Order: sequence, then C-alpha cells, then structure tokens
Amino acid sequence: MFGDLDELRQRPIPALESSRAMKQGYRDWPIEDSGELHAEPLVCAGDFGLAGQNYYASERNPPYWARADGAVDKLLVRRSVGALLKDVNARLIPAGLKLYLHDAWRPRAVQAYFHDVWMPGEVRRRRPDLSDDEVRAEVQRYWGRAHR
Repeated sequence: MFGDLDELRQRPIPALESSRAMKQGYRDWPIEDSGELHAEPLVCAGDFGLAGQNYYASERNPPYWARADGAVDKLLVRRSVGALLKDVNARLIPAGLKLYLHDAWRPRAVQAYFHDVWMPGEVRRRRPDLSDDEVRAEVQRYWGRAHR
C-alpha cells in the first residue's frame, strides 16, 4: 500500500539548480481562462475534509507578521481540486499523515500586495544598493504580477 511513499522517501532531493531549470519559462505560459475548469465554482476546502488555515490571513505568518491586504479567512479551492486533494489525503491517512493547507485560492489583491508593496520593500531593506530596475527584477524572481 505504501509503495509510492517508500519510493519517494528513497529518491534523493534534486540539486537546486535542476529545479530552477525546470521552472525556466513558466511565466511565458498563458493563463487559460476560457476553459470549463476556469469557471468552476470555488468551495471551502473543509467541505472535502481538508484541514488548514489561510497563512496570509493570519498575523502569525513569518516573515510577514501581518495580515496581507485582501486576504480571506477561508481556504477556497475549485471543486475539482478539492476532490483531487481529498483523494490524496485518503492515500496519506493510512501512513499516519494528512494534508494541512496553508494557502489556496488567492485574491488578486493579495498577489498585488506582495508583488507591489511587501517584496519590493523587503528587497530594498536587505539590498539598499540596488537600483529600481534591479529591485523589480529581484521581485519577479519570487512573485508574479497580479493579472487583470
């Protein structure tokens, strides 16, 4: 029953460079917003027996230590995602594990806050020597711009 888990435990953690290589170009992929899944309603993750707390809606969320502007208390997921996560959770329970969600659907306001306010401020605090263009480039390494 735990064959998949045992195999994962034996697999070495890849070098950071290889995981970065896998991510190259991901921002060039268009966001598909015309498909049927895009229009799927959001539901509470708890409706699928999933535990968690929205990390950005809490004030106990290092390194931010403040509720993010626009954060919602509920963990919302698309119905199909909730069903998939419920299945994953069911596979973990016999191994004494379960999922705990820290983030789910994120309002654009939260994404904009981190991209436009928090991260540039943090980069400037740590690296006051960087130009505005260098700060923007560093922010882009970690946070995508909120679309629309």
